[in-house]
Amino acid sequence: MKGWLGSVLGGGRGQDEPAVTPAAPPSPEAAHAARAQAEAHWARRLDEAECRAALAAWERALAADPADHQASLGLARGYFFLADLTCGARKQAGERAAGKQLIAAHEAGAAAAERGLRAQGVSPQDAAAIGTAQLPLGFWWAQNTIVAANAKGVAATVRQFNPVLKVMERVAQLDSGIWYGASDRYLASVFCAAPGYAGGDLQKGRKHFEASLAYAPEFFDTHVLFAQLYARPARDEPLYLKLLQHVVETAPEVLPEVVPEQTVAREKAAAELARGFRAGKR
Repeated sequence: MKGWLGSVLGGGRGQDEPAVTPAAPPSPEAAHAARAQAEAHWARRLDEAECRAALAAWERALAADPADHQASLGLARGYFFLADLTCGARKQAGERAAGKQLIAAHEAGAAAAERGLRAQGVSPQDAAAIGTAQLPLGFWWAQNTIVAANAKGVAATVRQFNPVLKVMERVAQLDSGIWYGASDRYLASVFCAAPGYAGGDLQKGRKHFEASLAYAPEFFDTHVLFAQLYARPARDEPLYLKLLQHVVETAPEVLPEVVPEQTVAREKAAAELARGFRAGKR
């Protein structure tokens, strides 16, 4: 009441009326400085604290300039890596909280990608509108979205399957080699993981895995997924061992630009080998 009366009488803002802080104008300079900090931390991302520091810096960049698409991209890729770095092994070890943390990280990555897309006037639900400039954000939106959905369960996966597939098909149309043959790797995973009544087909999956490896033969994640999703259910133990042993016997520096990602994938391969071959189990 005091605030209303004060405004009517021209006495200014009442004591019970909160101050309205005007939005600060975008500051590309501040965003650039924050991104530089993020990149410095990102270079040391195998350390979880450094990875989180990079994410915090990219968040500051977006706060300084909501149109900073590079910061959105950093967050989208960064949250995906954080989930891989910190949550995957914990979940496999049976830690209950790890599953929720993995979902939260991937959802944050998907949200960052979508924010970056919408800042450019594009929605991930309209895959055809994604152009070359939006391609990386579209890719990381799809990656984060489908992994989060898979972690939630069948209902979430079914709900997100078509939107993600349309984006990945658009990605493949624009650049089939993005992220070391990712479009074929994704389709391979879909064909291998889906049950037969839903279009699953191990042999189609194998062809896509082979196509992905033909594009990037030393990208370790492709080897690991090929072993887990195709070789094991196909009861092909020699292929399973060949794929995983190649990873553990090869230095991550074979792809110098993604040594941290290669290191995490190598740890996955070693853990998979330690568990042993179990034919037919995924």
